[in-house]
Amino acid sequence: MNKLYLMLFFLSLAFQAIAQNKITGKVIAADNENIIYRIKVEYADSAKVMTGSFYNPDFEIVVDTLREVQLTISSDGYETYQIQKTLQSPITDFGEITLFKKSVQLQEVVVKAKKSEVEYDGMNYTIRNVQGTHIGDAGNLADMLKWTPGIIVTNESDISVIGAGEPIIYINDRKIKDKSELLMISSTDVSKIEIIKDPDARYKNGTNAVVKIYLKKQFKDFLGATASNSVDIRRKVTESPSINLSGKSGIASGNASFTYRKSKQLSYDEYMTTIAHNTDNIFKNNSKGKYGTDMDTYILFGGLNFALSPKSILGVQYSGFFTDVDKDAFHNANIDNNGNTTAKTIKSTGNENRKYHSASASYIWNRNEHSTLTLITDYAYRNNEIDGETTEVNLNTYKTYFTPTTNSTDYKIYTFNGNYSFKTGKKDNEQIGIEAGNISNNSGSTISEIPQGIDRTNRWMATYGTFRRGWGKISLSLGLRYEYDYTDTKAVEDGESTTLKKSYSNLFPNASISYKHKAREVYSISYRKSIGRPSFSQLSPIVNYEDSLHYWTGNPSLKPSFTNIISLTANINNLTLSTSYYYITNPIVSTYAHNDANPNILVSKPENINHLQSWDIGVNYSLSMDKFSFSTYGYLTYDYIKYPYLGKETSYKTIHTDIGGNISYNICRNVELFANTYYMSPWRDGTKKMGYTLNTSAGISGRFFKKKLYIAVTGQDLFAKSVTPWWTNNYNDTEYWRRNRYDTRGVRFLLRYTFNTIKSPFKSRSGNDNLLRRAD
Repeated sequence: MNKLYLMLFFLSLAFQAIAQNKITGKVIAADNENIIYRIKVEYADSAKVMTGSFYNPDFEIVVDTLREVQLTISSDGYETYQIQKTLQSPITDFGEITLFKKSVQLQEVVVKAKKSEVEYDGMNYTIRNVQGTHIGDAGNLADMLKWTPGIIVTNESDISVIGAGEPIIYINDRKIKDKSELLMISSTDVSKIEIIKDPDARYKNGTNAVVKIYLKKQFKDFLGATASNSVDIRRKVTESPSINLSGKSGIASGNASFTYRKSKQLSYDEYMTTIAHNTDNIFKNNSKGKYGTDMDTYILFGGLNFALSPKSILGVQYSGFFTDVDKDAFHNANIDNNGNTTAKTIKSTGNENRKYHSASASYIWNRNEHSTLTLITDYAYRNNEIDGETTEVNLNTYKTYFTPTTNSTDYKIYTFNGNYSFKTGKKDNEQIGIEAGNISNNSGSTISEIPQGIDRTNRWMATYGTFRRGWGKISLSLGLRYEYDYTDTKAVEDGESTTLKKSYSNLFPNASISYKHKAREVYSISYRKSIGRPSFSQLSPIVNYEDSLHYWTGNPSLKPSFTNIISLTANINNLTLSTSYYYITNPIVSTYAHNDANPNILVSKPENINHLQSWDIGVNYSLSMDKFSFSTYGYLTYDYIKYPYLGKETSYKTIHTDIGGNISYNICRNVELFANTYYMSPWRDGTKKMGYTLNTSAGISGRFFKKKLYIAVTGQDLFAKSVTPWWTNNYNDTEYWRRNRYDTRGVRFLLRYTFNTIKSPFKSRSGNDNLLRRAD
């Protein structure tokens, strides 16, 4: 009996030893995308087959038989890889295996190119393989967006998506805290850009569009650096040197960068205000002048990722942004008060100091290829200090008036975001999430030593769920989001305190259904409801001083606006056609008003009007070939709005167009020509009629010394019309028009040297960008 036990013991050890034999290796994509791949192990002399799916580059498969096998590795959109090998004990390593892109992909409408490709999915689209093009080599991420098809960037920081408006921006599925983060990361680290014009319940309500930027993932240990400098020559010169350090060692990877920007700008303008008290009493103020700024900006950025296991990653990040701006302005004003004229000069100087610190921590757990948990917590602190002085000289009496002003604002923002994606069946995908946060804000202002102040607390909570499933040629997407928002504002003026409390509790649904007629022909219809909450400055009762005849203030009584959107879309080969209808209740518009005590002082103030409606029809087309790449769009929009002007309810019906395109051509392997242009005809923004916009830029770039040195020269805004040259606002009995000549036309010289050819693996992450945008 003892011998029998001994024999069974040794047989058990033998079986365990056999069971521990392993197949190992690493699978990467040639374009550095993060991919999910499948492995099939087939034994050459039997019908035995083993399969498995993997979402990390390193794979490990336990086998119990050591014979010759055929290994087949496949991933959607990539060429299948096969290799035969005789297994050895205890480990058979297949080494590093690279998968290459297929020429045609399924499931989406695809425009294929050797350099880049565009994938359309309803109104949304993705730009892949941007490296080696002027988009990927543009500079930082803000520079890159200027050349991204379908995106418009004005004034260096005003970003909008054609046909959708201002977007929320993500980097690797994390909201950026502030647009300054776009200056911290190089465009050479980007693998793809996704533009979402029809956001679902995952995104905070009020989100018009989403831009998601994905960075390359690195697998090998490295340490590298990139140094760059860009010089913009306009009326004034702007220079922006930066250095970026990145590396990976074992489980830790990270990035640190420092950017300094020296910017000088000079702009000219003319404006006129008209107040029609009645037909016999009209007040006019006409002014011509100029504005100048001298700004120093410092940007710090650092972060670390720790791969705690093959399935989990912990990340920490810090961002710091600091600006010091000196401003000066000079105007000559001519005032006509019902026939009585006065001339005066207005000179203002001031200093603006802005800073913010932000820290975040995140945790990602990939439970399996269909299930991921993401947790993000953030803290941000922002402080703005503005000091100024306005000097006005009455040229009739030669009297001089001095008005000193100060403004101080700070925000402390805490947020938490959690998201879990999973599958309950083979053909569906679900996501659930929760968001919560708290903002403490206090602001103070003095005009000629008369103080004003507010203390505000804002708390919010949101939950959401999404569901996607396909049945043959039919696909369905559903989403529902619940939001609760509470604000408590205490205002103090001349020692008197007032309190205003507001709370909102709303449900927001979205739905989409699509029909795939054939491989590259998809039709879809979608609906969503969203809310637009006023920013904190729009709600602030503090009065701010511009000059003795112009003030601006917020409106604590503002209501949020609600938008209902219905869209139809057709993706046909390289062409996308779309049409949308928008109905907005309580839209917030910018108005100018006055009171009886000071009838000639114009006060800019946001107001709610009843509703507005809008329709649009759009077309997008992209084409890419060996050396040539082209993308174009066109939109026709009809707006209908009613509001009071000159004693009656007035209806405004306007039609405007948006057209534009991007083009690039490789002269040779390392030299590229590129250009883009867009034109927007005069249009209406609420009560404001905006002038046309035209922006055309063109350049040439080259790569030298094994592509480590990059040089580009770009002519920017060749017609100096990238910012609308005029606008007019009329409301009740007032009209205000303005003509602008901004400092936008110029030439950019970009020089960048990369000390290694492996780019940064760091993934920027944050969760409270939308709140910081409200905290303006």
